[in-house]
Amino acid sequence: MKKYTRRHYNKKLLALGLSAFMGIGLISTGFAAWVMSKDEQVESNGNVNVAIMKDSSINIKLWALNSDGSIKKEGDNNVELSKDDDNKYILTDTFNFDADITDNTGRLRYEGDATGGEDLTVTIKGVIEETGIPYALKAELVLPESIQNAVTQGYLKLSTATEELLADDDGIDIAEDGSFTVVIQLAWGDKFQGVNPSVYYDTNYGEASTTGTPLGKDVDNTKMQEEMTAFWYCLTGEDAASNKHMSQEYSFNGQFTIKLIATALDTDTNN
Repeated sequence: MKKYTRRHYNKKLLALGLSAFMGIGLISTGFAAWVMSKDEQVESNGNVNVAIMKDSSINIKLWALNSDGSIKKEGDNNVELSKDDDNKYILTDTFNFDADITDNTGRLRYEGDATGGEDLTVTIKGVIEETGIPYALKAELVLPESIQNAVTQGYLKLSTATEELLADDDGIDIAEDGSFTVVIQLAWGDKFQGVNPSVYYDTNYGEASTTGTPLGKDVDNTKMQEEMTAFWYCLTGEDAASNKHMSQEYSFNGQFTIKLIATALDTDTNN
């Protein structure tokens, strides 16, 4: 995927770009050609895997999903997700920290193809096969170190929905037929006032839902470049103070792990 900047009305425009799968190229001006998108050629290799932790009496299957979130079928049968060498399911869904695919204007914007764009949500669908015993299912999210650093530094955060899911003592809702859906969401952090950087740097406080604190439209290009470079280094795990040239390519190789923990419930009432 090409990474480039364009001139419009003789002003340098910054294109937002990072890739969960691919190397990230930065041109000699230091502006990032940020094009994070799903690559259809690596459909079976997302950046999220699922580890199943369960009692031996419980059997869980996870389903492969189509791009619209529906379960893939082969005839009348659901298609099960593939597993890696560590017996973890590999989601075809993935986290993409890009501009919205419809954001094609402004100094920070989307410059990828029609398959990319921001995606901060992954969905898991599966089934717990009939066991004849009561059980509970919970989720735990393990962030790669670079993403945890981005959360700590305020670039990203867990969404409220995800925080509630992971803290919910009642566990994940399971239908009568044993099917379940788990939705994990990330969100943009306070450094971008909770919105995509491509929105933040092109919006002033008068246009925002909050007032009193100017958004990034009031930040000059130099400061914006410094902040986005720091964010980029944070996600790639590189040191912003290193002597590496911005024209080199780096890649974000972090892997998100979602642990699904299924536990048989104790039905002994003689406590």
